[in-house]
This record gives sequence, C-alpha cells and structure tokens, in this order.
Amino acid sequence: MAPHWPTCFLIIVYGGADAFGPMLTSYEPASRGAIIGAAWNDLRQNAAAHALEVAQSESLGYASVGELPLHTPAVEPFDVPKEATAMGPACPFAFAADAEDGSRLPLIFETTEPLFSAEECQLVIDEANAHIAAGTAASGFTFADTCRNVDVSGLPGTLAFLNQQGLARVAALSGACFGETAIGDPQRLRLYRALVVHYDEAQGLTHQQVHRDHSLVTCVVTLNDRSEYTGGGTWMEDLGQALAPPRGHALLQASALRHAGHVIETGQRWVMVLFLIGEEMRYGEHKRHFAARAQKHMAAGENAAALHCITLARAMCDDTDKEIQYYALNYAHGNADAPATMSEQAVNP
Repeated sequence: MAPHWPTCFLIIVYGGADAFGPMLTSYEPASRGAIIGAAWNDLRQNAAAHALEVAQSESLGYASVGELPLHTPAVEPFDVPKEATAMGPACPFAFAADAEDGSRLPLIFETTEPLFSAEECQLVIDEANAHIAAGTAASGFTFADTCRNVDVSGLPGTLAFLNQQGLARVAALSGACFGETAIGDPQRLRLYRALVVHYDEAQGLTHQQVHRDHSLVTCVVTLNDRSEYTGGGTWMEDLGQALAPPRGHALLQASALRHAGHVIETGQRWVMVLFLIGEEMRYGEHKRHFAARAQKHMAAGENAAALHCITLARAMCDDTDKEIQYYALNYAHGNADAPATMSEQAVNP
C-alpha cells in the first residue's frame, strides 16, 4: 500500500548506538536559536499538520474526552534520564515532571489496579479476534510482519466503549501522572489512533522492534491474563527491562521514549495501544513533526527538503536524537537509501 502522508503514523526504529558509527559534527549548538528562528514558516506547517491530526481523530470516529472520572488508579512511577525523550530543551515533560533528582524524570507509570475490567478487556479481544478471523484488512501500521494489529476505528463495539468510558479514564490517568504543564488540559486530549495488538507465538508473531511513537502520550492496556503467555511486556530501553502489567492494568509513557514489544516465548498476548495528542500542540512536538516530514521527503526522493527538515529536527532537540543523526549521516554521505533500513512508515487505511 502506498503511503498517504497526511495521515501517516511514523515510527522510527534503529538498531542501537553501535549502528551509527561516527556522529556528524556539522551541527553547532550555538546556532540552534538562529536555525529555529529562521524557520517560522516550517513551524507553521507543523502546527497545520497537528491540526490535521486532531481533525482526523474526529473523522475516524474518536470522540472528545468529555467528563473525567473522579477516581484514577494508583500507579507506580519509573524514573528515566531526562534526555531519554530526545526532545531537547523544549521537552514539555522536563518542565512539568516532579523529580527529586533533576537528571531523572518519572516518565513511565504502571497502574497498580485495573483501568479496564476483565469484561471490558474480553469485549475488545472478542471483537478484534472476529475481525481477524473474517480476514478484514489489517490496520496498515508498522510491524505487521511480527505481530497482528487491528485499528480500533474498525471495531464498532470497542470504539463505542472508548468514546463512552475508556478514553476519559485514560485522559484522567494521563493528567494525574504528567500534569497540565506537560500535556495540557486532559479533557482536551484526543485519541490520535488506537490499536488492538495480537502476539501469537505459534504463528511467529512475537514482538515489535524498538521505536518511538508519533504522539504525545502512549497508553498500553493488557487485555488477557498473564497465564496465557510467557515473556512479553513492553520493553523500556531506559529501564533495561520489560514491564508486563496484569490484565486490565495500564502502562503509561511519554511517547518519545524508546520502547518495544518484548518477545513472547509461548502462548498469545493481547494489548490495546492508545496514542494521545493534545488539541493544542506542545512546542517540543515540533521535533516529531520535522522527523515525519523528513521521512516523507526521503520516500519521495526529495533529498534537499529531507535534509532541511533533518536540520530543523536536530536543532529542535539540540542534537540529542541519534536516529535523526543517523538520517543526517547517511544523507551527508549520499546514502539516501540507508534510512529505509532503520525506519518504517505506517499507513492508516
């Protein structure tokens, strides 16, 4: 399927720090302000792209949050290095996070009680399973060769549950964990996309590669019981471990953290993944939009435009993102095909 870029969901993947070799040295941090200051038209393009994402959320059937529940589940926070988001000086989580040690921030949260009931989880599994059994087209998102994923916009029962109850719970939890300075008013969060992901060891569908999500906050809800599989969980690179909450519990993270679907060893695992953005874009999100635009230009063979967006992404994050450096390194050496080996485009149906 050819990419439809206005609705593209970008996930960036790379094989680790050793994959890069020597880093570029052409970017000078002192020039960061000048680069961004001259890019006002590019910033406007990003704002327009974000507004389109919000509009597309509604067109896919995702409702606004509505009234927030009074109770949110208790959580266990996990601290990671503040540089882990690779969003640079404009990282909204760095401004908001309440951390005793300024070098580490609580950017991952695991609920210690269910967010969704067992009955609600089973409703989602049953509908997604029927969708898969019917041979309905997959979502078009990445990693389809290592797991199954179903777009929730094509699951009427699950969509209704999210619109009526589920999204408000996730939004309230996000607000309680991250605060308005980081993510804005939780009632103004929008469901950018939602997936039901199925791992099946017998079919060789066991994992996802390490990546960053193209959203602000990611919520993963475990749908089936841990007795039905071994291994699995969400691998958080900066923790060096996989987190596998019980059924109905949620794992909440800043989307820009590098993570993966950890390999299941036996059985089947079902999760729901919710990608959240705010109605108003946070300034630090310009970096993800520059990265998405760079990838679009790469796919079209528009090298000069790709390098322009790469430069802006590097300036926005103060050159803290090794994936962006990898893009720049390959383009600087005329290897325009190389970025395809460390990134995948995911296309909405």
